[in-house]
Amino acid sequence: MNNDSNKSVEQSNSIAADRVQGSFDEDLVTCSICHMILWKPVACKTCENSFCSDCINQWQQKQPNKCPFTCHYEERKCIGAILKVLSRLQINCCYMQNGCSVAVPYEGLEKHEQQCDYQFKKCEGCQRELLLKDLAQHQELCDQIDLKCSTCETLFKRKDMKNHKEVQCLKQQLQQQKNQVQELKLEFKQEIQQLKETMEQKLKNQQDTIDQLHVKNEEMQEECLNVIKKQIQLHMMQETFDSVYSNTLKIEEHGLVVVLIGKREHSEVRGRNSYSSGINCIKFQIEKMLNNEWISFGVLSQSTPMASTSFSSPSFYG
Repeated sequence: MNNDSNKSVEQSNSIAADRVQGSFDEDLVTCSICHMILWKPVACKTCENSFCSDCINQWQQKQPNKCPFTCHYEERKCIGAILKVLSRLQINCCYMQNGCSVAVPYEGLEKHEQQCDYQFKKCEGCQRELLLKDLAQHQELCDQIDLKCSTCETLFKRKDMKNHKEVQCLKQQLQQQKNQVQELKLEFKQEIQQLKETMEQKLKNQQDTIDQLHVKNEEMQEECLNVIKKQIQLHMMQETFDSVYSNTLKIEEHGLVVVLIGKREHSEVRGRNSYSSGINCIKFQIEKMLNNEWISFGVLSQSTPMASTSFSSPSFYG
């Protein structure tokens, strides 16, 4: 029976004339290739003969663009008269030999046969073929059906339910807990490693900042030291100037005198008369300054009015 039922399923798209109830114009609705009732028919535009769509497609794969009636094939819709006859046909279900007694209109035949309770289906557990109408009840009792434990979510056969609940389920739960512990250990290890890397990076950043501050501090110390050195040099230079101006300038002729002005780094030598002529000789004793500093010495090269207070005069430096 199973082989016959499979054959019926394979031929469900090729309807034998004896499946049609009542009388009809068989020649009008018969395929010229399979000689069965036309199924989803199309026609040749050249000769207007009709064929099942599957039949002519297979023909065209072997003989492209050639009609079974030897003319050039170009597909067109089937003529309305044939479609009208087909729509009136009442056709027995292909599973009639399995017990289906339904006669179905041509347009509803495909849908019915896809859902017919008298087609054979295999049990998901034991793989036994049963009518679709009996399959659900069978699978409720079949000991080969896979079940899923609601506790440990393990699949097992129905026949092993008792053993699973008493032993296997506990083992499975224990294994699941072990797996969870391992996963937690791994996650914890990864988190620790990530935290370690984060802390190391922070420490590195802090050390970089400290190094930068250290370099900056050294630069500031060096800068301050240079400022202090310059201040010391300036102070020593001023002391040298004071010593030169107060102790080493001596007047020997013509009654010339030394007059100190406001700026510490300048001194002027003036005569008593407004003008002087001839050769004047002035002797200086100048101490050598530190760090090879220069002392400018000038001689008035032109007659300039004198005053009682100090003034700046153009001079020649040597």
